[in-house]
Amino acid sequence: MIEWPEIYDAFFSRLQKVRRLPSGNWEACCPGHEDQHPSLSITADEHCVAVKCHGPGCAAEEIVKAMGLEMTCLFAPSANGHVKKKWDKKFVCSYQYRDESGKVLYEKCRWEPKHFSQRRPKRDGDLPEKIDKQGMVWNLDGVRRVVYRLPEFIKHDRVILTEGERDSDAAWKLGIPATCNDGGAGKWSMEYGCDPELFRGKKVVVVADQDEPGLAHAETVAKSLFGVATAVKVVTMAMATGEVVKDFSAWVEAHPSMPQEALRKEFWLLVSATPEWSPPTRLSSFELAVRLELPTVKAVSSAPEGLAYILCRVEYLKAAVLAGKDVDRNLVRLAALCQRTGEKHAEKN
Repeated sequence: MIEWPEIYDAFFSRLQKVRRLPSGNWEACCPGHEDQHPSLSITADEHCVAVKCHGPGCAAEEIVKAMGLEMTCLFAPSANGHVKKKWDKKFVCSYQYRDESGKVLYEKCRWEPKHFSQRRPKRDGDLPEKIDKQGMVWNLDGVRRVVYRLPEFIKHDRVILTEGERDSDAAWKLGIPATCNDGGAGKWSMEYGCDPELFRGKKVVVVADQDEPGLAHAETVAKSLFGVATAVKVVTMAMATGEVVKDFSAWVEAHPSMPQEALRKEFWLLVSATPEWSPPTRLSSFELAVRLELPTVKAVSSAPEGLAYILCRVEYLKAAVLAGKDVDRNLVRLAALCQRTGEKHAEKN
């Protein structure tokens, strides 16, 4: 096996038309097929050399074999001498994005370790070496972006919106119409085909993933559809025990022995128990004080034993402000006044 310090010479000497790109990576003709125009991208660092064919999609093993090397040559040995393959990946599945007529616009491919890449059907004018064995090109140049399973969900008056394709497919298997936007959390925008008008007159259930990006995404989606859809609900996937699970797929997997029809009914029961979503209302300081059970200045003066409770409420408000929550600053000032009054009362006693 070639020693790692010599890998760059051994590797690049076997390639044609090698060119360093402004990004710091390289491109060259792919040795895995007859390549007249460089279609091989190369990324290298102190750990490994990674190759990707943008032509017919030659596998890394095919490329390396054509060069007279072994895959282990591309990875630097670790301190214990074992080869660490950071760039290994396995194809899992692809999700097809179609227009209203059912025509495939592009595909989103999922890999393990988890990451995604996208490709589109070939068009007139595409270079032959850019087209893979399935007749696809690995870019979305000039492609219209749409929401997932568009031609199917638009036929239904009640749909659910998940964060990803896997959850949407899991819902369809239960007979529940579902869709999602391309890109997952944080990508709900017209750029990604998320037109609120697609949901006009529909009852929409937004399934919120139970992490910070997922909850923020659900809130964004609900805001954009409020007043357009007939009704909007934001649902947290919870078990009958009250235990909350991460997403729709996790909820389905947590009921392995439940028949699909029963599981579908269970989901709609969960939805029916969820109130409709509406934008948060900005309350006055007094209304917020009542809702948070914040004592008045007078109550603080007459009840020093409640000082610990008051301080707790003040800390809650401070944390809410630091977290960026929509808290009335007048209420924070009122809480601070209560705190100071209570402390003065305590000092006198």
